[in-house]
Amino acid sequence: MQAILKDYASAVQNLRLIKRPGSNRWGQQPKKWSEAALGEDSAGQILFIFCRSPLSMHDLNLELLVSGIELVAAQHLEGGPLAQLYLHVGEVELEMSGGYGAYSGQDCGNAAPWPIPNVLGVRRRPLMANP
Repeated sequence: MQAILKDYASAVQNLRLIKRPGSNRWGQQPKKWSEAALGEDSAGQILFIFCRSPLSMHDLNLELLVSGIELVAAQHLEGGPLAQLYLHVGEVELEMSGGYGAYSGQDCGNAAPWPIPNVLGVRRRPLMANP
């Protein structure tokens, strides 16, 4: 690991939810929470996944794998009240935040998003003329 880290200014570690090519990596557990995750489908497209409902990660993974979106891999980004998704494309603006914590499984009454700990941003790549 140290040999890899020397080539980078920073690094992050993540929890895998679904291992390629579509294997649920979580055993069943009693803890349930809201979830924000990053996935990839069979065509290589990135998927931003958000679930406010409290589910165990095992059950969420099962739901995603049978949903028809051809999910092949997914990583946990954040859970509980910190799980958030914000989308602003053209005239569409959507903001969702988690409301269920892992330990209580109860609605935290989270009516507004918490301060953002991390951000993944996406913008369209300029089209190349005659690649």
